[in-house]
Amino acid sequence: MTAIAASRTPDGLKDVHGRGMNIHSDAVSQSRLTIQHRMWKLMLGGPGLYPPEVAQTVARLLAPRENKRPAVLDVGTGSGIWAIEMAAMYPHARVVGLDLAAPKLHFVTADATKGLDAYATSFDLVHCRCVAGHVVDRAALVRVLASVLKPGGLLLLGDGNQELYAADWTAIPPADGPGTEPVAGSWLRRWLAEVIGRMLAGTHRPEGAGGDRVGALLRGEPSLAFAGGRAYYSPLHAPPDAAPAEQEVAHLAARNMLDFLAASAPLLLASGLPGATVGEWQRRARAEILESPVRVSMKWGLAWATKRA
Repeated sequence: MTAIAASRTPDGLKDVHGRGMNIHSDAVSQSRLTIQHRMWKLMLGGPGLYPPEVAQTVARLLAPRENKRPAVLDVGTGSGIWAIEMAAMYPHARVVGLDLAAPKLHFVTADATKGLDAYATSFDLVHCRCVAGHVVDRAALVRVLASVLKPGGLLLLGDGNQELYAADWTAIPPADGPGTEPVAGSWLRRWLAEVIGRMLAGTHRPEGAGGDRVGALLRGEPSLAFAGGRAYYSPLHAPPDAAPAEQEVAHLAARNMLDFLAASAPLLLASGLPGATVGEWQRRARAEILESPVRVSMKWGLAWATKRA
């Protein structure tokens, strides 16, 4: 598995390629990533490590071979849990994890945003989830990911969106006030817009970020053949009579967002917003997560493509 240690800026943000990221601390970040992993597993169904639509392809690509082990790369491995579970499911395969923040595992050091020439055409399956929104050039990232795939190999690319959706699946607008008086819209949605807008500042085509755009990223890479994609929703609240899986997803989604509020507050403060404003926005967003009687969902996207021969 793979990792690079990142430096910290004086304001406590982790500095990755010259940008302060919304990572509050390694422990908080790893906990949030582990929660997200469980959410993805529940949303995907089945084994939960990849969409059921590609199960046959994965089984074929990772089938045991006499002369060479099949190989899997997890880019942005975080806590390493996806890679660990894939290694347990396919013990005969070689599973490599790559990340900028090292969990307490053994990793090979590499940086996907600067090319992985040493791994060219080495992997049968490449998995990259919730990473594209954190890099400067998403198209370049996909190009690098495609370069390490063997011909016929499979790339899975997933990410989340900043939009929130009501029970009728209409988008919920962000609150538009300064944070001191009641206004229409969602304060959690406002927080997501403020944080993610700053995270994407200075990146190439920020409008191309998010789970709804992962399919377009794959279609834009000439060496890949787009094969499919799907949207998933994680409610922040579930009714008492909801199925156990939906209730667990809602519980995890709420925990994930509470952790995100804490982890991303330093980014807003570092941007120059007054502490009182950030604190009020955070209080209102937290109240929506914990107390809102209205069903609110987040949307995630996952797309897949194969490497052309």
